[in-house]
Amino acid sequence: MAGSYTTAGGTLTDGSVSADDVDQGSVGTCYFLAGLAGTANDKPGFINDMFTSNGDGTWSVRFHTNGKVDYVTVDRQMATTGSGRYLYANDGGDSASRNVVANNNELWVALAEKAYAQVNESGRLGRDGTNSYQGINGGNSATAITHIT
Repeated sequence: MAGSYTTAGGTLTDGSVSADDVDQGSVGTCYFLAGLAGTANDKPGFINDMFTSNGDGTWSVRFHTNGKVDYVTVDRQMATTGSGRYLYANDGGDSASRNVVANNNELWVALAEKAYAQVNESGRLGRDGTNSYQGINGGNSATAITHIT
């Protein structure tokens, strides 16, 4: 799916993470997002510990893949529709304005999904080895949880 990139507004979290923060976009990453939501619900500290602010508007995101710790760096540039809405995962919520990239959002879900697409390029996810959202389309939540935790 084609889109453009827009700088996301908001902060990593609103002070906490929860399963309610997770909203799927236009790619089949429900297995990964379910892993994020379950981890956020049961062990929110694992989600918080995944992210390290680099102090320059980027975050290092940690994954555990095949016995290795992988860190990838992601920025606020998010794929958007023509109307400025998140094309992929976002922080959801009831308000339609919550999925507008330029608004004040929680970024952890979108950043985690973007980082997962990026770590796929390492070849250690057992997927297609591309740095793309399509490369992480469809999968197993149990495997994703091991990558998250």
